[in-house]
Amino acid sequence: MISIGIDIGSISVKLALIGESQDLQNFQRIENENSLFTLIDDVSIDKPILITEYRRIKGKPLETTFNLIKEIKSVFTEISGIRITGAGAKLAGNALKTPIENDFRSVAIGVGTLYPDVRTIFEMGGDNSKYILIDQNINGSISILDYEKNGECAAGTGSFIDQQAARLKFEIEELGDIIANAEKSPTIAGRCSVFAKSDMVHAQQKGYEPPEILSGLCDAVVRNFKGSITKGKKIIPTVAFTGGVAANRGVVQAIKRIFEFSEDELFVPKYYAWLGAIGAGLIEAENSQRSDPSYNINFDLHSSVPDLNMLSMQPLSKDRVTLLRDKIKPFSFEGKQLPVNAYLGIDIGSVSSNFAVLDEMGDLIMEIYTRTSSRPIEVTRECLNKIGQELGDKIEIKGVGTTGSGRELIGKLTGSDVIKDEITAHKTGAAFIGKKLINKK
Repeated sequence: MISIGIDIGSISVKLALIGESQDLQNFQRIENENSLFTLIDDVSIDKPILITEYRRIKGKPLETTFNLIKEIKSVFTEISGIRITGAGAKLAGNALKTPIENDFRSVAIGVGTLYPDVRTIFEMGGDNSKYILIDQNINGSISILDYEKNGECAAGTGSFIDQQAARLKFEIEELGDIIANAEKSPTIAGRCSVFAKSDMVHAQQKGYEPPEILSGLCDAVVRNFKGSITKGKKIIPTVAFTGGVAANRGVVQAIKRIFEFSEDELFVPKYYAWLGAIGAGLIEAENSQRSDPSYNINFDLHSSVPDLNMLSMQPLSKDRVTLLRDKIKPFSFEGKQLPVNAYLGIDIGSVSSNFAVLDEMGDLIMEIYTRTSSRPIEVTRECLNKIGQELGDKIEIKGVGTTGSGRELIGKLTGSDVIKDEITAHKTGAAFIGKKLINKK
């Protein structure tokens, strides 16, 4: 009989199938025939365990979970029971009418069973972080001696790191190699995601390279974990680092450095993301009393969870919106003495960079809107080259002004005549355009 453990996090769903000793050969065959499954064969355990692929939920936890179970059901007809853990356990458990397991206990059982030498667990997932101190009892059972978790704030979570890595145009799995090349790192606030993002933007605008900023972010996450979650707690080696963030080698390096762990004191389990699912499956295997060898699961997602059929609004339309850019006449050099005196305005923000070339009357000669992509210097160079290529000798730049969060850095690099904050620049631009439109009437 097969027991299934499901860990539904805020980012992904992981499933583990727990069999009996006689299922080993069948598990091996299934692994060879189906890429969905991986057999755990490098640890000493009594029961064979198959795990599924790491599947992102993309905002649809129930649908993703149901689809995975359907795929499993097509391979295994005899399922004795399912136990669910993780952030989405209550939602899915109610829909499937299955037991819900505490996520601390699931992780403790999973880690303690596969890695008996582990005493301390650090877990960082998509929306939570945990500290767990465990012990192996004489009878082989696993006890939780102490535990702690983060609050509701997103600071230091995997989703925040994932978001910031994506903003810098990197995959989270790439960070280890990228950060290894960082020669220095800025100080990033770790206790608040808003402050952390602000510090990253300011570091970017001060000229720090993306690998250096990411290194600072990883340090901030670990400092926050140490100061808010493990403060005053016993940390007894061996320490296992689990959860999705364990794939980020930058954070792993930061943990070793900030906690001063030796190479033998901290390790990342091979199945770092599946240990909650494995633990839930092992608990279900011990507690399942169902006699029906074909455990019935309701696969009708929408009838199980009617709220999924919620009403939605039609997308907003711009049919009745007048855009200011539609009122701008294309600039023409015809009849003008060349070169035309021009002025360049540069707005360097954390998300976008904007360039405007104006003539002496304030008419727009050329504009550029582009993503900053955390590379303000490169973007500025590219846009200035584009202006030069398209306008060439037709204009002569008489003055440059910069604004935005990167105004100081880009102002110095371009030799700007004025460097103004965003409020002043917006006020001046809006007042000028408003006056111009009124005069046209």
